[in-house]
Amino acid sequence: MKLKSLFKAMSILGLAFCVNAANAQVLDIGTEAGYEPFEFIDENDEIVGFDIDVMNAIAEAQGAKVEFINLPFDLLLTALKADELHAAISTISITDERKAIYDFSRPYFKGGISMLVKSNTPYTNVNDLKNKTICAQESTRSFEIAKSLTNKVVRVVIRDDALNNLRSNKCEALIDDLPVNIYYLSKNNVTDLKDLGNIETEYYGIAVTKGNTQTLNFINEGLSKIEASGKLQELKVKWFGNSIE
Repeated sequence: MKLKSLFKAMSILGLAFCVNAANAQVLDIGTEAGYEPFEFIDENDEIVGFDIDVMNAIAEAQGAKVEFINLPFDLLLTALKADELHAAISTISITDERKAIYDFSRPYFKGGISMLVKSNTPYTNVNDLKNKTICAQESTRSFEIAKSLTNKVVRVVIRDDALNNLRSNKCEALIDDLPVNIYYLSKNNVTDLKDLGNIETEYYGIAVTKGNTQTLNFINEGLSKIEASGKLQELKVKWFGNSIE
């Protein structure tokens, strides 16, 4: 799926309309393409990844197609809340706080949250980072966990900023999704950083505007189909091997 530019994507904001997947042939799906292997931009300027494959498979099972709109995570949630997208898929953790604002599909992935630190530091667990400077992306569960550990949280907009801050000693740790952290370390043969293990188990869901039951049912029906056919498990093995539930 070719990347829709942020400039073009921003044009949807400010429009006031209700989007309904059941009546659409092409679904506008928001994502933040900076979380390899879930959603990222490849060398051909295309948005690819596990989440992208999952959403395309759901749409195909339901006789629809997808156009992905790449937005910063906080803007993505804003657009969804305003009912300017059919749905959003972007390693979005299902939390009680978010369920008060959005509706979620059934979970499609069991994940977690972990912490990256420099390999040459003495830190071995999350408690070692209490009252230290921690980088985390705003509007995420990782950011909430960081705030619970310290009042010295460095707020970032995109993940790359957090990685750069960690390496340049602007923070002593980075909190983010466990599968993303582990994949980053292994794929890039990173030796200067280490992961301190799972902090909190979480489940990812596809989010829709609160009260949009038709779109939610449309997505859940498609999700049930790709689960029953084995397609969802096939995609998990494709991107993560056999180590993911």
